[in-house]
Amino acid sequence: MSQSARAGYRPTVTADDAAADTPFAWVRRADGTVLVSYRAAPVAALRGRAAERFLARVDGADDAAAQRLMERATARVTPRTGR
Repeated sequence: MSQSARAGYRPTVTADDAAADTPFAWVRRADGTVLVSYRAAPVAALRGRAAERFLARVDGADDAAAQRLMERATARVTPRTGR
């Protein structure tokens, strides 16, 4: 079995890839839901008050702080933080 077949549909991110520094992303939908993704895979949907709080916090945050907010919102443990 090849390496790509074992990896499944999710691509692996190497340390020299720019996406390695920012694995989280978010998008706001028309209905107000905030969808948080980890390496292009959706992992959390924030609705209502949680979405409003997230948007208020991420609005003025720099990239590193936004990544930490998304990490907390999804309760993901990443090797970068060691938590």
